[in-house]
Amino acid sequence: MKAKCFLLNGLSVAATLSLLMISCVNKIADESIIEVGNTPIQLSTNIYCVQSRVMENKFQNNDAIGLYVLTQPNKIKDERYIDNAILIHSSSDSFEAEDTLYYPKQKVLCDFISYFPYQKDGFAINQSNIEVKINKDLSKADNYSQSDFMVANTQNIEASNHPIKLTFQHKMAKLYIKIKPKNDNKKITDVLFSFPKITLNNFYTQATYNLENNDFSNFQASSNIYPFGEWSVDNNFLIGKVVNLFPQKIGEQQSITIDVDNESYSCLLPADLSLKMGEISELTINFTPSKGIEVESFHPLIADWKKGENTEIENQQMYKEISLSELNFQSSNIYQLLSKERTPIYEITKELLLSDTMKGQAIVAYPIEKGSTLLTKGIVLDIIGNNQPIHGGTISWNALKNTFEYTEGTHSPIHSFYIDNNNQLVFDTPENIQSVYLCNKVLIDKRGKEINNYPLVKIGTQYWMRSELKTVFYNDNSKMEISIDKIDPTIPSVIKTKKHPDLYFYNDKLVLTNKVAPEGWKLPNQHDWDILINYIQGDVSLLKNTEWTESEESYLTGFDANKTSAFIEGVYRENSSSTCYWLINDNNPSELLDNSAGLLGSRPEYSPIPNMDTKALSIRCLLKQ
Repeated sequence: MKAKCFLLNGLSVAATLSLLMISCVNKIADESIIEVGNTPIQLSTNIYCVQSRVMENKFQNNDAIGLYVLTQPNKIKDERYIDNAILIHSSSDSFEAEDTLYYPKQKVLCDFISYFPYQKDGFAINQSNIEVKINKDLSKADNYSQSDFMVANTQNIEASNHPIKLTFQHKMAKLYIKIKPKNDNKKITDVLFSFPKITLNNFYTQATYNLENNDFSNFQASSNIYPFGEWSVDNNFLIGKVVNLFPQKIGEQQSITIDVDNESYSCLLPADLSLKMGEISELTINFTPSKGIEVESFHPLIADWKKGENTEIENQQMYKEISLSELNFQSSNIYQLLSKERTPIYEITKELLLSDTMKGQAIVAYPIEKGSTLLTKGIVLDIIGNNQPIHGGTISWNALKNTFEYTEGTHSPIHSFYIDNNNQLVFDTPENIQSVYLCNKVLIDKRGKEINNYPLVKIGTQYWMRSELKTVFYNDNSKMEISIDKIDPTIPSVIKTKKHPDLYFYNDKLVLTNKVAPEGWKLPNQHDWDILINYIQGDVSLLKNTEWTESEESYLTGFDANKTSAFIEGVYRENSSSTCYWLINDNNPSELLDNSAGLLGSRPEYSPIPNMDTKALSIRCLLKQ
């Protein structure tokens, strides 16, 4: 026989769902093994409505949940005694199915699994996965609540007349949005003259949830998401907007935008912000110059949302005039200009221009077309320290020779510039001016439980990380073996020292796994290193930072080599004024060279260091080209 439906008591403030039932079945695969009992709970019929919501502290009418009942020892991917029964919340504050449901006739233990909101396919047959979606337009109440994915799981239940409690747990992360004046002495009504429109950009709207692992994977369908709620003023805050998102680490393209008073403002979300399952993340964005938005915690009444992170960042304003005084190059030696659609259109570098006739740092702008930086069409904005009228000229790089030709301009150092609607860089205010975003260009390396931001530097035609690699995860997200103050030459490992926990050294076995460099980057080979050394004319002092020497020559490249020393013959050479980098074989990245690259003391020349299996060195990566 087949029997459907039972009555469930409504959700309490504590987010528990009482299932008053004698028995339960939706589909019975083999009645010779598990028989259906004969004591009904209560008969009820309601119209199924797929547009559901969970608002405030309780389920609303027509909210639908899916129910699975498993007879032990079966798991969700095994045979199911009840397979995705539909239960609808009614006006009597209870959940009802179409037909009566029963416990098994035999005396067996049952496990109850329920989820919200209901979907027809539910957990895939013979799997523990369910596809979950977030509606990109959460401004509508039904779309918002339907995007609040929850799961309840209760085990070891015997047939009885006692109610069964199902506690639903939130599986999404929640952001609550506030807006306040940047200047605390201002009133919100003094800086905002209308309610702003909020958009969260480039967030996933589809993913796969695995019940056994309790995690999401297979993220896809990146989109812009519009939060739920209505604005209101409270204690000089504009409050009322909230959004549900998949748990995730923030990526380099995820941002928040507000459109208000005919202006558009945007900021990248900080890469160290983690949206965690069941947590609320608080984010404060101070507006410039007189407008601001703030994302703060939301305290829901359904289940227990855990307290998440608090982060404050400055908003990224769109610029019509780009002043070179705004470019401090502290976070990276490279900036990008982005269009309103966040498409990169220019790369601004602080780099060393070194040739037989020229030596000095310069700020250079290169156009970007179809994602590629055009190094043959650079514009030199400022040769730092040179006040002659030679600025504003063009620079063209020969990638094969790693050399450049500079055609002098006729300007004094350029202090500001503009981008017109044709993406042309001009020095005088154009009629068709284009507003652009100004962003630091950094390498965001996400692996395992880590997110590392590496500053970048352009040297000649090469793009290098401006700091040493610092990770304990391979690029396939597996964990590296960690050793403290010693080297086991037989095991690939990262070596750390108690005295300097911020330093990371890697032995030869780990480098040879070929799983170290971030995606799109590589460890240098001898040819790469020779290109670098030849460009700086053999003077490695140009690669060192001011920790080595106070010479004015130091740091000109921006390579910023630290005096980290290394593990040699299994011992950390703490007092050694040096640093060493691994080099791989030119023809085979799974082989090392006989020597690694050494920068020693006050020597201006490059020093090859013989390799051995009792060494652990630093790693610098460069962009694949």
